[in-house]
Amino acid sequence: MFGERQVRILAEEIDRLTDGKLISFNVGGDLGNGTRYFDYKNNKIWIGRGAARQAASFFYMILATITEDLDGYEMPDHVHEAAYNIGAVKVGTDDAEAHYIATKWMKTNRPTLRPFTFEELRKIHGLSEPQALLLTESVDGYGGAHLVYGHAATRRALVTKGLARVHQWRENNTGRERHHVELTERGRDLARALKAAQLVNA
Repeated sequence: MFGERQVRILAEEIDRLTDGKLISFNVGGDLGNGTRYFDYKNNKIWIGRGAARQAASFFYMILATITEDLDGYEMPDHVHEAAYNIGAVKVGTDDAEAHYIATKWMKTNRPTLRPFTFEELRKIHGLSEPQALLLTESVDGYGGAHLVYGHAATRRALVTKGLARVHQWRENNTGRERHHVELTERGRDLARALKAAQLVNA
């Protein structure tokens, strides 16, 4: 579900920076009431229409508070997009409470700025393991070698996701059609990030 995914992205970013010490996010639901969003650690529950936006707004304010003075932190694009798409960047009814909870936590704790792991990047971008591995194999340590080799179905999936494109041409002397698959700029950026994460986690 769209709303659940956006809320989860924001909650996971908070967990990444706080080692899971600030919130305890979960999702539930039953017939008639729709999806419920929980933060067990802070005794919060959101039910009914607008629950996803309210939960996202709460988590967005927590995230903004704990990272306000965090040197070197830049909100990842997928996190910012999730917040913007669900409307969490607007003022919410829980914002004051979220700010208080985050500020209180900051009195005895500090967020930890760490890079994404290979698995986190893979899941963020909706890649299967073969797709992520093929991306890392398509760049060398200096970000070169952008041609994509490997299983045809996996390459097609990268093209569908906009991470690669098919370049076609016809040979002058034979007239035969040729093609190869190469990474797009977005694909190269993600491949380099995956490669770096792979090396760190090795």
